[in-house]
Amino acid sequence: MGDFAQLQSVDAGGVFGLLVGDRDDAPGHARTVAAYRDRYGITEDTSLGPVPENTARKVDRARAEIALR
Repeated sequence: MGDFAQLQSVDAGGVFGLLVGDRDDAPGHARTVAAYRDRYGITEDTSLGPVPENTARKVDRARAEIALR
């Protein structure tokens, strides 16, 4: 699931390289967001896709939102 180009590692210059910039903890946080997008099949251009209605997905999204900060 998910768009292969968006799920490339930060070192490969995927979209997540743009999200994390110069942060020291960037690779771990990029993996968190990539895992969320992959798990829920998010292919939208927005980082985390639409706001979820399901409780488990809301919890997962909250973790991914923290990773983006």
